[in-house]
Amino acid sequence: SQYSAPLAAQASGLPALERIRRDVLARPQHAWSLDELAERAHVSPRHLRRLFQRELAVGPREFVARVRLGEAQRLLADSGASLREVARRCGYTSADAFRRRFEATFGIAPLAWRERFHGGAAQDTTPATHPSH
Repeated sequence: SQYSAPLAAQASGLPALERIRRDVLARPQHAWSLDELAERAHVSPRHLRRLFQRELAVGPREFVARVRLGEAQRLLADSGASLREVARRCGYTSADAFRRRFEATFGIAPLAWRERFHGGAAQDTTPATHPSH
């Protein structure tokens, strides 16, 4: 799946990527910079970009975006949080910015996605067939 970068980071066996995976999953709302991620991984920013590309086929920024979108899907499906609250908890500057990214990625508005998948079966909560941008 195109949204399995966090799982791939875990499976890579590389301590640097595992550290970043844990940190980003724990704080998706944080404004992660490349320099901060590299520092946490104890590598240079350039080397971190290479690790991500080689091991996960995405860059660090896209990795963070995918973690945030995965958390947004979870919150939409499992909580009654408002769109504004979901956006805030997932690191978006506004509900509108979040809605635009969600729609561009999944091809459906967040609230329509919630209506479709809220309380649904786990396998239904990851629409991974929409092409990545």
